[in-house]
Amino acid sequence: MFDQITATRLAKRGSRAGSDTNTHPLTTRSYLLRGLIFCQCGRRMDANIRGGSVYYRCYPRGNNRGRPDVYTGHPKTIHIREQTLLDALGVFYAQRVFGPHRRELLAADLAGLDDTLSTQREQDRERFQRTLADIARRQNNLMRQAQDADPDDPFTAGIRESYNHLAADRTATLAALTELDTQDAAEPTRPTPADAALLDHLPVLAANLTQAPQELQRQLYQATRLTIGLHHDTHEVTMTIRLPANDLDTITGAAVAASPETPPDQPNSVDAVGAPGATRTHTGRILSPLPLPIGLRGPH
Repeated sequence: MFDQITATRLAKRGSRAGSDTNTHPLTTRSYLLRGLIFCQCGRRMDANIRGGSVYYRCYPRGNNRGRPDVYTGHPKTIHIREQTLLDALGVFYAQRVFGPHRRELLAADLAGLDDTLSTQREQDRERFQRTLADIARRQNNLMRQAQDADPDDPFTAGIRESYNHLAADRTATLAALTELDTQDAAEPTRPTPADAALLDHLPVLAANLTQAPQELQRQLYQATRLTIGLHHDTHEVTMTIRLPANDLDTITGAAVAASPETPPDQPNSVDAVGAPGATRTHTGRILSPLPLPIGLRGPH
């Protein structure tokens, strides 16, 4: 138990857990996106001020000295400006979450997804299934021949050897199928049109939500489970949200509160119970399989 606790403590050293704002009594400033940004190394990025602007950084060596396993191969410091992220968030929420054309944009994204890998896995799975069926047929034939053969006959020994080779092939094929299942499980499930219909139960807001007070913005980001991933190798940022059907009222309330004004013909609340069946029951994967990415290319 001591070893497990020590390993967990060392793994988290230098990176506070959770995404809530810092409530320490000596805290003089809370950063809007604190705890929501992750470097591609898996660490949460902390915030600092440079030249009067807020930046988020990953600096693993600074608080992991003596642990080269943590920062070997990692750039010394990675920075990204908060305003860059806020500009992208404004577009992201305005167009993809609360915009009037969000369904069309999502449908276009779904149509443009690259299914090459998943299609190849499905083809491999069908091929492995045919291989298993062929192995079973050949093993059954060998078993029928062995029933009438002399156990001491060299022919019987050959049958036994062939059967064992087929058994080894079967084990290898089953292992390959298991690997395909593992890859499928690691890849997010592609949302269906019924999942995308969840967007219809959110209000349409024309305001730039990033102009709202930080406290209200923070409530919206937490309600939508916002996470931001920085990929320094490709100079891209991926923004991911989740819209569980059971939390639609909370999400709508946070969005309306953060919006200076709501169009009069738009409802200020939603009926999650009245949502389509798929949107009520698939809360664990609604829209989360498609991270609704916004890529920021160029210097951080």
